[in-house]
Amino acid sequence: MESTDPPIPLSVGVKKRLSTFNITGDTMHDLATEFSKTYKLLSRTSETQFLPTPIPSSAPSGKEQGWYLAIDIGGTNFRVAFVKLSGHSKCDTWGERIWPIKEALKLDNEESLFAWIGQCIAGVVDSFILHRKASSKAVPDEIPMGVTFSFPMNQKSLSEATLMPMGKGFAFSSKSDLGTLLLRGYQSAKTSSDKELPSLKIMAIANDAVATLVALSYRVRAEPSGRVVLAVILATGSNAAISSNRVKWNKSAPIPPNDHEDAPLDDYNHIINTEWGLSGAAGPLKQLGLVNPYDEILDGMNETPGFQPFEYMTSGRYLGELTRLAALDIFSEELEFETWELPMIMTCKNGLTSKFLGMKVTEEQDVRKLCSVLTEHLPPRSLPGLPTTFSWTPPIAQIFQLISRRVKQRSAILIAAAIVGLLDAFGEINLKPRINDLGEPKLENGDLHTCSDAQAEDIVVACAGGVISNFPGYRETCQTYIDKLMHQQDPGQPFRRIVLRDTVDGGIIGAGVLAGTASNLEQARRI
Repeated sequence: MESTDPPIPLSVGVKKRLSTFNITGDTMHDLATEFSKTYKLLSRTSETQFLPTPIPSSAPSGKEQGWYLAIDIGGTNFRVAFVKLSGHSKCDTWGERIWPIKEALKLDNEESLFAWIGQCIAGVVDSFILHRKASSKAVPDEIPMGVTFSFPMNQKSLSEATLMPMGKGFAFSSKSDLGTLLLRGYQSAKTSSDKELPSLKIMAIANDAVATLVALSYRVRAEPSGRVVLAVILATGSNAAISSNRVKWNKSAPIPPNDHEDAPLDDYNHIINTEWGLSGAAGPLKQLGLVNPYDEILDGMNETPGFQPFEYMTSGRYLGELTRLAALDIFSEELEFETWELPMIMTCKNGLTSKFLGMKVTEEQDVRKLCSVLTEHLPPRSLPGLPTTFSWTPPIAQIFQLISRRVKQRSAILIAAAIVGLLDAFGEINLKPRINDLGEPKLENGDLHTCSDAQAEDIVVACAGGVISNFPGYRETCQTYIDKLMHQQDPGQPFRRIVLRDTVDGGIIGAGVLAGTASNLEQARRI
């Protein structure tokens, strides 16, 4: 659901600055088309994007069973839980713990980060062992583990991964083996502990988008709700994963090690970690003039300028900062407030969080309550002898709200265009040229795509992340723009509907399901 702009008079200057976040319907369609072309090229040529996670085509079956340790290393938090798979697409979690990843760890070396991760894992494992003993249940000597890792990595198999530059505020870059780092950190915790802890065996490693896709696939196996093709993460960062048959995908890719070597190629699927936020996919944004001055400032302030331009425009780590930069500019240049009298948070890098904007500002309908909230959380400043003229009056508060809405809306449009472009690039839909003012298709190279009755099955997109949960109506807004793109294809004719579906705990559940899948395959090979 799209927000309604507050009925306040805006100066020409304010309107001009806000317009830099606007994207028209035609531009949205052009962006989806250009994204499709870019993704097709990157999927065949890039060494840092469209990275394969090899998964057998039968997985997940929904029949996986057993207890599995699952960890989820994100850009903001680290999560650990045990996942119980009960078959029939049923699963539960036990003992989940969540820790924020401190900035000091992000800026330190990899050994410090993974030593801390090992200690966290050991604490949850110890609790699980005590629980098993209290219930008079057998204690395993070795625990199978699935890993969700929210950063780029190269994978030669489902259980192996090599680190790549990370982003999201992590300063170090490494080509180390992820499994080795995790097991070394856990072993260090075991050694320093006076308790008997079982060993761990890493069965599966996947990116957070890949894990989310797997999690929803496991849950909906028994539902006639369409096919889960794509997963989108909108959390600290922004990413997507798409399922692709190896025969349809031309990029060289590894064969899953746990499957039978003589199986036909079309028995192998890959879930492709697109890493669509990286610079390789930035061409369409620049080509269509969608990178505004605030995006450029934010990019220049980041640890690695130019590294993840699409992520800077869409993800939770940056939506608050974009709002802050635009508000600071508009308040000082157009409303003519002195910088020193504006709220301290508005003058500090990363002072505004996306969560605060989503939960407290963007959708607040009561203007008096909005003024009160902003006064409480973003109080005006005053210096001795310098009386301030700034306060959160209704017009000022509504302008601030309007800025945050434009930032959110642009993010949703960009994500909608990227989803449609990615599905077109992998042949799931046929993105037609948009219609001109005369009702005629704007053809490129004489190519007019059509949709057939055979393509009526819904395409299900798993969605997860703080942007979706913290911004009320974000998923619905994104769905609206996707529907507009799809209806523009062929009005009145059958088409494949793209359905966004919330996927809670996708990182943890997906890691558990993949560990169960790998364990089942390993057992099958022993028979």
